[in-house]
Amino acid sequence: MKNSFESQINKLIKYIFNIGYFGTKLHPNRNHTGQYIEGEPFDYMIVLPNYKACFDAKMCEGLKWQFEKKDIKQAENLKHCKNASMDAFFLVYFSDYKRMVKYDVDLFLSVLAENRKHLKIAEGEEWDYKKCLGVK
Repeated sequence: MKNSFESQINKLIKYIFNIGYFGTKLHPNRNHTGQYIEGEPFDYMIVLPNYKACFDAKMCEGLKWQFEKKDIKQAENLKHCKNASMDAFFLVYFSDYKRMVKYDVDLFLSVLAENRKHLKIAEGEEWDYKKCLGVK
């Protein structure tokens, strides 16, 4: 199912590129033999005339997204992008409910500061890709 979720995002990225703008899926850093060195800073970047975003895609079951250690490092990278006026967030697909929920990186960091290690589905907002494209 994760591949299906990411394939839908990849279609959006391809569409953005085909209409003359920029979108990309980032990949882990590997050496010349393909050996893994370190993970990507986050998964995706979109650059449109009126919208610039970076986000990491996650998938979970149930009503809450449980943080992993790598999410904290990705949040640090996303925060740097947010500081540069980009929309920076985690996009979580709740497979049991077939909902894509956006969690702003600042929300993630504030929850982490409270010593919580999860976000509930109701704490985020539905993500509508049409908004970033300026489509009604």
